[in-house]
Amino acid sequence: MAKLIFDFGDAVIIDEQANHISRRLSTRLRRMLRPAKLLVDGREFLCVLRDLCNGGLQLQLFHDLPEYDQLEVEFDSGLRYPIRKVWKSAGRMGCAFLEHVDIQPILSAEGLAHPRRQPRLQVDHDAVLFSDGQKAPAVVREISQHGVALDCPTWLMIDELVRLESKAIPSVYAKVRWRRPPRYGLTFKQTFGMASLAKICMLM
Repeated sequence: MAKLIFDFGDAVIIDEQANHISRRLSTRLRRMLRPAKLLVDGREFLCVLRDLCNGGLQLQLFHDLPEYDQLEVEFDSGLRYPIRKVWKSAGRMGCAFLEHVDIQPILSAEGLAHPRRQPRLQVDHDAVLFSDGQKAPAVVREISQHGVALDCPTWLMIDELVRLESKAIPSVYAKVRWRRPPRYGLTFKQTFGMASLAKICMLM
């Protein structure tokens, strides 16, 4: 029976007598489990990088994507590349790079301007901040598994315990870690799992 092997750009049909093709493809793939960002017409979503080669990659998605015109992927190294969807099935999506990509800078942290870090997604989401018995409007500008950066007119103190909630974010306690009023950085008391964060971002 024929078997379908994905080559990040073209589907190659092989039979059991052509396993050498499968072995050739597997040597080009890098298996991994690394968080990444998928930019859908500029809107950012969380995903997981599963396979990578010079021609393309396989991503694990946490939800369906909205209709779009352009796709980009951004790795934890900060490198970003335009891509196109080749196939999608059962929460996985295979994509091809729009141009040849050297995967070594993606795999290696050497020479990076910034160290690898968990994805921080850029958003524009209205929320409410509760501080010292008062509540104030806030706009979440950036969110990660560990915290948020937001704009708020209320003066907040470093290490102050606050509560944040919105239509997308369940009521969560956080501490103020840095401030450049009206911008503040908060660290959650309890971090979100990747699947939970992905669903939150989908609602933003």
